[in-house]
Amino acid sequence: MDEDVKTKDNLNFRKDLACICKRKELEITTENNGVIKPKASYAISNKQQSDVRKWLQKLKLPDGYASNISKCVDLDDDKLFGFKSHDCHMLVERLISVAFRHLLPNSVWESVTKFCHFFRDNCSTVVQVQHMKYRWMYPFE
Repeated sequence: MDEDVKTKDNLNFRKDLACICKRKELEITTENNGVIKPKASYAISNKQQSDVRKWLQKLKLPDGYASNISKCVDLDDDKLFGFKSHDCHMLVERLISVAFRHLLPNSVWESVTKFCHFFRDNCSTVVQVQHMKYRWMYPFE
Protein backbone atom coordinates (compact mmCIF):
# COMPACT_ATOMS: atom_id res chain seq x y z
CA MET A 1 0.00 0.00 0.00
CA ASP A 2 2.54 2.51 -1.21
CA GLU A 3 5.18 2.07 1.49
CA ASP A 4 8.30 4.16 0.85
CA VAL A 5 10.63 1.28 1.67
CA LYS A 6 8.96 -1.24 -0.68
CA THR A 7 7.87 0.89 -3.63
CA LYS A 8 9.73 0.99 -6.94
CA ASP A 9 8.11 4.30 -7.87
CA ASN A 10 11.15 6.60 -7.71
CA LEU A 11 12.45 9.51 -9.80
CA ASN A 12 14.37 7.30 -12.24
CA PHE A 13 11.27 5.22 -12.88
CA ARG A 14 9.21 8.35 -13.55
CA LYS A 15 11.84 9.59 -16.03
CA ASP A 16 11.73 6.23 -17.83
CA LEU A 17 7.94 6.37 -17.76
CA ALA A 18 7.99 9.73 -19.51
CA CYS A 19 10.22 8.33 -22.28
CA ILE A 20 8.51 4.99 -22.77
CA CYS A 21 4.83 5.31 -21.92
CA LYS A 22 4.04 8.91 -22.79
CA ARG A 23 1.66 9.35 -19.87
CA LYS A 24 1.56 13.10 -19.34
CA GLU A 25 -0.50 12.89 -16.16
CA LEU A 26 2.27 10.92 -14.36
CA GLU A 27 5.32 12.86 -15.53
CA ILE A 28 7.50 14.66 -13.02
CA THR A 29 7.00 18.39 -12.74
CA THR A 30 9.65 20.72 -11.33
CA GLU A 31 8.65 23.77 -9.35
CA ASN A 32 10.54 26.31 -7.27
CA ASN A 33 10.49 24.18 -4.11
CA GLY A 34 11.41 20.83 -5.69
CA VAL A 35 10.11 17.95 -7.73
CA ILE A 36 6.46 16.89 -7.72
CA LYS A 37 5.42 13.29 -8.42
CA PRO A 38 1.70 13.24 -9.26
CA LYS A 39 -0.34 10.33 -7.95
CA ALA A 40 -1.94 7.83 -10.32
CA SER A 41 -5.72 7.62 -10.58
CA TYR A 42 -5.74 4.30 -8.72
CA ALA A 43 -3.66 5.55 -5.75
CA ILE A 44 -5.50 6.15 -2.50
CA SER A 45 -4.52 8.40 0.38
CA ASN A 46 -3.24 7.27 3.78
CA LYS A 47 -6.59 8.07 5.37
CA GLN A 48 -8.39 5.93 2.80
CA GLN A 49 -5.93 3.08 3.44
CA SER A 50 -6.65 3.41 7.14
CA ASP A 51 -10.39 3.30 6.42
CA VAL A 52 -9.96 0.05 4.45
CA ARG A 53 -8.00 -1.50 7.32
CA LYS A 54 -10.67 -0.40 9.82
CA TRP A 55 -13.34 -1.91 7.55
CA LEU A 56 -11.42 -5.19 7.39
CA GLN A 57 -11.07 -5.20 11.17
CA LYS A 58 -14.82 -4.73 11.68
CA LEU A 59 -15.74 -7.27 8.99
CA LYS A 60 -17.78 -10.26 10.18
CA LEU A 61 -17.83 -13.39 8.00
CA PRO A 62 -19.75 -16.66 8.40
CA ASP A 63 -18.05 -19.69 9.92
CA GLY A 64 -16.05 -21.65 7.37
CA TYR A 65 -16.04 -18.82 4.83
CA ALA A 66 -12.69 -17.37 5.88
CA SER A 67 -10.72 -17.12 9.09
CA ASN A 68 -11.08 -14.18 11.41
CA ILE A 69 -9.59 -11.47 9.19
CA SER A 70 -9.84 -8.88 11.97
CA LYS A 71 -6.97 -10.65 13.76
CA CYS A 72 -4.76 -10.04 10.70
CA VAL A 73 -5.15 -6.25 10.83
CA ASP A 74 -2.82 -4.08 12.90
CA LEU A 75 -4.14 -0.51 13.08
CA ASP A 76 -1.22 0.74 15.19
CA ASP A 77 1.44 -0.19 12.63
CA ASP A 78 -0.92 0.17 9.63
CA LYS A 79 -0.22 -3.36 8.40
CA LEU A 80 -1.97 -6.49 7.22
CA PHE A 81 -0.24 -9.69 8.32
CA GLY A 82 -0.74 -13.40 8.84
CA PHE A 83 -3.15 -14.07 5.98
CA LYS A 84 -3.58 -17.72 5.03
CA SER A 85 -3.88 -18.61 1.35
CA HIS A 86 -7.66 -19.03 1.61
CA ASP A 87 -7.95 -15.59 3.20
CA CYS A 88 -6.02 -14.10 0.28
CA HIS A 89 -8.38 -15.87 -2.13
CA MET A 90 -11.40 -14.39 -0.36
CA LEU A 91 -9.78 -10.97 -0.34
CA VAL A 92 -9.00 -11.07 -4.07
CA GLU A 93 -12.19 -12.78 -5.20
CA ARG A 94 -14.79 -11.07 -3.02
CA LEU A 95 -13.64 -8.30 -0.71
CA ILE A 96 -11.41 -6.00 -2.79
CA SER A 97 -14.20 -4.91 -5.10
CA VAL A 98 -16.42 -4.09 -2.10
CA ALA A 99 -13.69 -2.36 -0.08
CA PHE A 100 -12.57 -0.01 -2.85
CA ARG A 101 -16.00 0.75 -4.36
CA HIS A 102 -16.24 4.32 -3.06
CA LEU A 103 -12.50 5.04 -2.95
CA LEU A 104 -11.52 4.59 -6.61
CA PRO A 105 -12.77 6.30 -9.76
CA ASN A 106 -15.48 4.33 -11.54
CA SER A 107 -13.28 3.32 -14.48
CA VAL A 108 -10.58 1.94 -12.18
CA TRP A 109 -13.13 0.22 -9.93
CA GLU A 110 -14.71 -1.54 -12.92
CA SER A 111 -11.30 -2.91 -13.92
CA VAL A 112 -10.65 -4.12 -10.37
CA THR A 113 -14.08 -5.77 -10.30
CA LYS A 114 -13.42 -7.54 -13.61
CA PHE A 115 -10.11 -8.73 -12.15
CA CYS A 116 -11.95 -10.13 -9.11
CA HIS A 117 -14.57 -11.82 -11.31
CA PHE A 118 -11.82 -13.36 -13.42
CA PHE A 119 -10.21 -14.98 -10.39
CA ARG A 120 -13.58 -16.06 -9.01
CA ASP A 121 -14.50 -17.73 -12.32
CA ASN A 122 -11.01 -19.14 -12.77
CA CYS A 123 -11.05 -20.86 -9.38
CA SER A 124 -14.56 -22.29 -9.63
CA THR A 125 -15.03 -25.69 -11.19
CA VAL A 126 -17.82 -26.37 -13.65
CA VAL A 127 -18.61 -29.97 -14.52
CA GLN A 128 -20.87 -30.44 -17.53
CA VAL A 129 -22.53 -33.82 -17.89
CA GLN A 130 -22.33 -34.00 -21.69
CA HIS A 131 -18.52 -33.91 -21.55
CA MET A 132 -18.31 -36.86 -19.19
CA LYS A 133 -17.87 -40.26 -20.82
CA TYR A 134 -19.77 -42.16 -18.15
CA ARG A 135 -22.16 -40.55 -15.74
CA TRP A 136 -21.96 -43.44 -13.33
CA MET A 137 -19.08 -45.51 -12.14
CA TYR A 138 -20.30 -48.44 -14.22
CA PRO A 139 -21.83 -47.88 -17.68
CA PHE A 140 -24.50 -50.57 -17.17
CA GLU A 141 -26.55 -50.20 -14.02
